[in-house]
Amino acid sequence: MSTDSFSNADAQANGDLDQAYEDLIAYLDNELDDRRRHEVERRLADDPGFRDKLRGLQSSWDMLDELPSESADESFTRTTLEIVATNIEQSLQKDEASFWNRPFGRRVKVAIVVGAAFTTGFLIVFAIAKGIAFQYERDLGLWTNYRLYQNIDSIEFLRSMRDKGLFLADRVADTSESPRDSASSSLGAVVEDGTTMVNVATNVPTKTELLERRQNFYKLSPDEQRRYRRLYSQLASADDRDSLQQTLVRYDQWLTRLPGTEDRLEIRRIDSLDERLARIEEIKKQQELEELIKASGSVLTQEDGDHIFKWFIGFARDHSGSAARGMGGRGRGGGFFMSPQFWESLPEPTDAEWRGLLDGLSDGARDAMIKVGDRKAQWQMLSQWRQEFRDRMMPSRQVHNDQLESVYDELSNEKKRELDKMLPEEMKEYLANIVRERQRAEGPNRPRIPFGPGGPGGPGMRPPTGEGGPPPMFDPDGPRRRNGRTGPPPDDYPPGDPLPPESP
Repeated sequence: MSTDSFSNADAQANGDLDQAYEDLIAYLDNELDDRRRHEVERRLADDPGFRDKLRGLQSSWDMLDELPSESADESFTRTTLEIVATNIEQSLQKDEASFWNRPFGRRVKVAIVVGAAFTTGFLIVFAIAKGIAFQYERDLGLWTNYRLYQNIDSIEFLRSMRDKGLFLADRVADTSESPRDSASSSLGAVVEDGTTMVNVATNVPTKTELLERRQNFYKLSPDEQRRYRRLYSQLASADDRDSLQQTLVRYDQWLTRLPGTEDRLEIRRIDSLDERLARIEEIKKQQELEELIKASGSVLTQEDGDHIFKWFIGFARDHSGSAARGMGGRGRGGGFFMSPQFWESLPEPTDAEWRGLLDGLSDGARDAMIKVGDRKAQWQMLSQWRQEFRDRMMPSRQVHNDQLESVYDELSNEKKRELDKMLPEEMKEYLANIVRERQRAEGPNRPRIPFGPGGPGGPGMRPPTGEGGPPPMFDPDGPRRRNGRTGPPPDDYPPGDPLPPESP
């Protein structure tokens, strides 16, 4: 096909586009007759792209109302009339005997010149208004979603994440449940309109919201505005912009849902593209492993739980000596091997010990254990299973919402303000840990004995064996004695020391 053919095709496409915009502008100004108006309305009902153009023009024209109006001052009017008068005078001097020299001809000439001046001014104003409308429509997606681009520094970064498949399998979830505001919630389909990429929001923002986002964008520094415009323009002109746009949205949502801020800050601080991609891949693999471990609990049977606990007890007894030495002598008494400090001091199981564990599991549990891969991940899954079975055997260790609310009410106002800044999942886990620590300190069979000046049997107020006082085995003026051992009361463990041993 020749170059002329391409030129003719481009000219025809541009002409169709201009005709469509002229029809829409005339439709908005109510300048069409009934037949043309019905044709435009039928096309709006049948053509989604035509509706998108109307929506963009309507938003742009609405925002034009917010701009300050410009009017020609007196000097501009006087200068224009002087130019017109000069032109008329020069024309009269050229041919005084012509028709235009006669009174009627002069009036016609003045009318033509003045009409031409007004027509030219109208066309100039119309062209400026049309250009502003197109600029507003072009920048609408940037104002709405510019926060998406704060997490990337180049299109190559998006393309590298897409090529590695880091976010292709992710589902673009509803960001309305996100703990922090994300600009991706307003990002919808990508519509192609010439060389401009128009973002059609799934939840169309109101006029007030658009103005607020525009103001927030222009509050940024000039360098930031240029950076966001550059990224937006590069993404709009890329041939693979659809897949890059999906990767951008999913990456933003993934960052939003990271449980802590440390990982987000760490990713942003990494300058090397390869190192940043490696860190993102590492975090995603850990998340996938945690999800796999969490989902694996559904395949466990009661027989699996019995076998896991028997294996744990045998393994702990075989290595209790070396683990206790690794704890620095802090593990005293039978059953201390169930404490977290003990498990951190255990050596890695041998191949024979590991085979003994796998051979006693059901097929589903064994397959789930093998699926996670390396030994470290398998040990993590095994610890999670042990925790789940322990919670099943000890219902008192279950944490309920009323317990979380009670702990929250007991906190100081300063601590409450600190927790309110956390993500909901982080706050819940923090409060749940406090509840579990109290449960471990109290134990399932330890009665709460009130001590202190306000309690029965308080030191220096009444005999310890008086009515309502504690049993004789307790000395309110000294350490607790039980079975010949001394130690602080359950709630008096010094900060940093290991908590009382857990029970399986």
